[in-house]
Amino acid sequence: MRILLLAAFAFLAGLSISLGKEKAGAQVWLLTLLEQDGEELAIPSEKEILIVIDGQGSVTGTTGVNRFSSQFERKGNSLEWTEAFKLTRRAGSPEMMNFERAFLKALRNSNMIEQQGEVLTFKSGQDAKAARLRFRMR
Repeated sequence: MRILLLAAFAFLAGLSISLGKEKAGAQVWLLTLLEQDGEELAIPSEKEILIVIDGQGSVTGTTGVNRFSSQFERKGNSLEWTEAFKLTRRAGSPEMMNFERAFLKALRNSNMIEQQGEVLTFKSGQDAKAARLRFRMR
């Protein structure tokens, strides 16, 4: 019985380690700004909001509560989401869930992407009311 428990623990430990590995060439980005309708939203300090982008247009990440994934195509600075967002269904505090909704809405509605050095920006539209997400390389 003890050997079985140790084997199960080793398997689960290996699984959790492998889930944290990114694909070769993937870049990890940390959210530093979320603006919607010209207003900056406070980013919760208790959790990191991350996205991981690989060279094939695959994006995965965490909202601080749930994990998500999707696919996009990039043509210059234009961005088109080619796959619906997949999202785990965990519950968090009301504040975190509200932030998650705002973050995912801004990301899903993004149609422009721009990288300047270690800063990555997603935007939806051109006017002052557009959503903007800014990340820094981690």
